[in-house]
Amino acid sequence: MSAVNQQTAGETMGIQELDKMFRPRSVAVIGASPNTEKLGGIVLKNLVQRGFGGDIFPVNPLHEAIGSLKCHRSVTDIGERIDLGVVATPMESIFDIVEDCVHARVRGLVILSTLGRAEDRKPIETRLRALSEEHGIRIIGPNSMGLIHTKIRLNASAGHVMPEIGTIAFLSQSAAVCTAILDMALHIPIGFSHIVNVGSAVNVDYGDLLDFLGGDPQVASILLYVENLTNIRKFMSAARAVSRVKPIIALKTGRTPFGARMALEHTGAAAGDDAVYDAAFERAGILRVKTFEELFDCAGILAKQPRPGGSGVVIVTNSGGHGVMAADMLFEKEGNLSKLSAETLAAIDDIIGSKWSRSNPVHLPRDAQPETYRRVIEACLSSPEVHGLIVLFSPNVLVDGNLVAKAVVDALKTRPVTAVTSWLGAGSVVGARTLFHNAQIPTYDTPERAVRAYMNILRHGRQIEMLQQIPPIVNKRLRFETDIARERILQCLMENRHHPEPSETAAVLEAYGLTLLDNTEECRIRNGLSDCHIRIHLMTDPQFGPVIRVSPAAVSDELFGVRAIGLPPVNRLLARQLMHEGRIDILLNAYQMAERRNVEALEDAIIRVAQLAIDFSEIEALDLTVVMGKKGGPWVVSSDLRLRPAPVAAPLHLVISPYPSQYESKVYLDGVGNILTRPIRPEDEPMLLGLFKSLSPRSIYMRFFTPMRTFQHSLLARFTQIDYDREIAQVALLEDAPEEEAMLGVARVIGEPNMESGEFAVVVRDGYQGKGIGANLLRQCLSIARERGMKTIYGVVLSENLQMLALGRKLGFKITRIPESSEYELVFKLDGHPSET
Repeated sequence: MSAVNQQTAGETMGIQELDKMFRPRSVAVIGASPNTEKLGGIVLKNLVQRGFGGDIFPVNPLHEAIGSLKCHRSVTDIGERIDLGVVATPMESIFDIVEDCVHARVRGLVILSTLGRAEDRKPIETRLRALSEEHGIRIIGPNSMGLIHTKIRLNASAGHVMPEIGTIAFLSQSAAVCTAILDMALHIPIGFSHIVNVGSAVNVDYGDLLDFLGGDPQVASILLYVENLTNIRKFMSAARAVSRVKPIIALKTGRTPFGARMALEHTGAAAGDDAVYDAAFERAGILRVKTFEELFDCAGILAKQPRPGGSGVVIVTNSGGHGVMAADMLFEKEGNLSKLSAETLAAIDDIIGSKWSRSNPVHLPRDAQPETYRRVIEACLSSPEVHGLIVLFSPNVLVDGNLVAKAVVDALKTRPVTAVTSWLGAGSVVGARTLFHNAQIPTYDTPERAVRAYMNILRHGRQIEMLQQIPPIVNKRLRFETDIARERILQCLMENRHHPEPSETAAVLEAYGLTLLDNTEECRIRNGLSDCHIRIHLMTDPQFGPVIRVSPAAVSDELFGVRAIGLPPVNRLLARQLMHEGRIDILLNAYQMAERRNVEALEDAIIRVAQLAIDFSEIEALDLTVVMGKKGGPWVVSSDLRLRPAPVAAPLHLVISPYPSQYESKVYLDGVGNILTRPIRPEDEPMLLGLFKSLSPRSIYMRFFTPMRTFQHSLLARFTQIDYDREIAQVALLEDAPEEEAMLGVARVIGEPNMESGEFAVVVRDGYQGKGIGANLLRQCLSIARERGMKTIYGVVLSENLQMLALGRKLGFKITRIPESSEYELVFKLDGHPSET
């Protein structure tokens, strides 16, 4: 079974139990030992000596006591419920120990026991996974180093160091990498909130931990060391939700064929196609880096600096050579040096004279004094074209580098921008680096490293902006004859034919608006076909499921480094990005075919192929060559369709949940007319803003519990660009609107990470309230929530919101006054029959 669809207990148990594991009141060390050179002795020592304040219970039948602690023969002999069990025994006894922990109602386990060779692990991991799911016990590991939570002084690990308290969570598949990070923490000024080694991840995986840590206010950013992923749909869902509120930075190994083979030997699982991982991380808002140095440099700058407001950066340096190094790295990373305005150049002339390069980088004299640095930087920062600052300093006997550092800190107080520094050297610049550290300004030992860190924060900002962009509205003429395509595909599979006949392939393509032409000279002349050939290749990745590659048909992707890969579903914005990354815009320009209609027609073709991937898990691959023509297009001139028995029902084969069109419906309401209700879409942001702007101050206060004069794009993006696996949001649109389509109301249920419960909210346009729109939308949300297996829907309503309270009573919510407040809690149990809603 592919990693896309692999199910584990973690998907059904939720993450509440993780809170007990990471904030335990009691810890049992199973396999505890007085010998601090043994695994059980190391863990016990870490718990005792690092200052954990909860109860500690050693478990080992060979000892009556270890130090001052009573030792228990079995976890079942302890006599009270344990929040966290740490297993440090040989693998041979692991199943009996897990059974004992189940009987003792231990909430969660960290299994440090190693499994040995990769080929021997599968049966053990499978059995542990089954035990976990059967009994509802969370398991981190096996093959885990353990977990650390610095704030509560919990070191339930085999690590040799307790890191400083900080705001960075580090998650790793490799125990060796975790111990290396712990050692590095002794020598770099960085603190951690959590360090977790997931090991074999038979139950608790990255998706669970992202959900858990994403909701922890102590965690500012999350670092991942990834060799391979499992439960990818859950991972993508969690990452897409968390990356909007805190940075996720990933170091993914196995980038080369050799590295991928090594990862397979190490973990027993394939590392996967590196280019597909790139596409997935970008789609999830995860910043990918290549080295440990980059990983921690990114974490540091993201924790200390705001994202740049634009791409322009200025470099200020007292060394021409180092300025060139920085500029080279900036252009290599596709950065942009600000073009300084005449006013800015004149201001710098007034400070250092006119005998300088009058360009960016700004090269100061070697003997430039601290006051000169401050004034030049302030002049640069006063320029609107400058959005970031990189300051480089090469030590010399003519100026005190510590005083220059202080001047830089002072200058940045006038206009806070994204800033990094590099004070080259060693002993003589320690004071300057301390100043920058205390001022929350990242500083690095080389210009290249400073630029790389700056470009990573810029790249992360672009990723988040991309996630929040409003996609253009998809052409309403895009219609898909799904039943026709399904009939052809199923007929082939019933006859055990995996390669349809050309006529059958043509029928499937035609059903989705893709016309297959005969690639003959007569046909080419008749349709005015050009030589502008484009390849759209849908294939099945063993880990991520359907992926789409777009490239010029006449070149080799690998040879020319074209790595334009997308994951369905695809909207117009993503299709446009794929075309840019695949250099299709360059190709169209070369053939003088870059008119808007051609660009949009190609975007439509990519969207159509993506929709085929969404609707049919039976499609293993579809390789199309399309060509533009003077009479329209794109036309399909060659095609190769390969089918397979569906591994799972669509759309469960996707790692990103598509738009759930099955929840579209039409209804007539007295006093309103015909309305269309459907799930919200990313392109609905302007309509949602129109809805909010139509509300009176009182209606806004009823919805948001606070007066709101403006609605930021980031908030509107959060409301419209939802994860359909986690959130339900139904909108009502007036079909017979005299002008443009108008949103009359929206109801939503935001699911908790375990998807057992969710919080509801409803808002209806002023003038349409009390006409049944809110009731209709909320009924739909409750019905969808029940269909998805949710158990409880809840919400908080102000006491003066009489309409919402009346709606709650009408739909059967239990309404309870919250003590000592002006609010009511509304709770609906989804354990009745659908008619109750």
